[in-house]
Amino acid sequence: MIQSKSKLWILFLMLPVLSFSQNYQWQWAKQAGGQTGSNSAFFDYLYDESIRDIAVDNNNNTYYLASTWAQGQNLNGVPVTSYGLRDLLLFSTDCQGNIRWSRTIGGSGYNEFAWNIEVDNNGGLYIMGYFINQSNVGDPNAVPIHFDDTHTMPLITATDQNTVEAGNKTSHLLKFNTSDGKLAWSKPLQGDVTIALRQTVTQMMYMDSSKNIHAILGFKAGTHLNGLITVPASYTSSYQYYLVKFNYDNGNMTPATPLLLPITGDLSVGIADGKVNLMYDEGLNRYYLAGKRMYGDYTNVMANLSYNNIPFTKDAYLLAFNGATGTELWRKEFDTGITILDDEIHSIIKDTSSSDIYISGRYFAGTTAATFGEYTLPLPNYQEQVPFIMRLTADGVVKWAKIPDGITSFTG
Repeated sequence: MIQSKSKLWILFLMLPVLSFSQNYQWQWAKQAGGQTGSNSAFFDYLYDESIRDIAVDNNNNTYYLASTWAQGQNLNGVPVTSYGLRDLLLFSTDCQGNIRWSRTIGGSGYNEFAWNIEVDNNGGLYIMGYFINQSNVGDPNAVPIHFDDTHTMPLITATDQNTVEAGNKTSHLLKFNTSDGKLAWSKPLQGDVTIALRQTVTQMMYMDSSKNIHAILGFKAGTHLNGLITVPASYTSSYQYYLVKFNYDNGNMTPATPLLLPITGDLSVGIADGKVNLMYDEGLNRYYLAGKRMYGDYTNVMANLSYNNIPFTKDAYLLAFNGATGTELWRKEFDTGITILDDEIHSIIKDTSSSDIYISGRYFAGTTAATFGEYTLPLPNYQEQVPFIMRLTADGVVKWAKIPDGITSFTG
């Protein structure tokens, strides 16, 4: 039986001046969610209700991508559509917290995965997602995956693993209208695929200042991306990875010639729960890939992952590579001296006035100080996972790293 969990809460702090000495006043708050949840005793990134991403447009409207469970699914007390055990909920508020619209993305089961949204300030909102269709025409209770109220993926008719069907495609780029949340278009990124070869590595994307979308995509054997990619027939249990730029083209997002990347292994482990991020520095034509290799949070099992045949050996990593050639420029990994507890880079952003970058996440602090490349991280007076924020130069030199200094002990 799936355990009942607290609803997803959305809280906003609206202040004219930010100051740590102030008494903060909430201007408004909203809640959303269902009455069921995962059976995990702790918060589970992949399965629990959460806000997965937030975007704000130039009219100060805010857009949210969330995951919600079934039974009594609602947004601030107003019922919303529920398609399966767990759905994605896309909704928008104005700057006063008034809900503008909501759309449910989902179908039978709980196999809709997306972690990022981008807005183009020209009426478009974009999601790159991984959607596993579990709806077969022979099942009277099957609910096809809905991208909005009226647009669905085709039902699957075959019962074998080797029949090509449109409903087998799992990798999609979606555009929604920011005015009402309706689907403007959906683009499947795969070609003809069977159930046996339908898995992809999707979800991570980055929008640059010209509104182009950049992504790393992994495909199995077949021809994909409207014929721009052909993956050899030998790739039946592994992925071939490409850097893909989707040119804005007045909101149509036209893919340019992809760049084959020297990635081998499994990127999907960190992508599944939103812990792999891609960032692009337009001035340097440089990409940064930040992620993790551990299956789950406390498993001590790492996915094999290499770049240019050089394996990553730790859990959390940061890689910089040239945007024109894919050549590795540098890499850093966290070394905490222990592997059973995960280290994570949750986000990466570029400084607005320089080529410096900021990363944030958590690392395990034991009896000896952890390192990130050549940099020694702060060692608190307790042994546990520590949240951090770090600033680096474009060459990977750490300028500083900060951890919370108000915690004097850890009690569980």
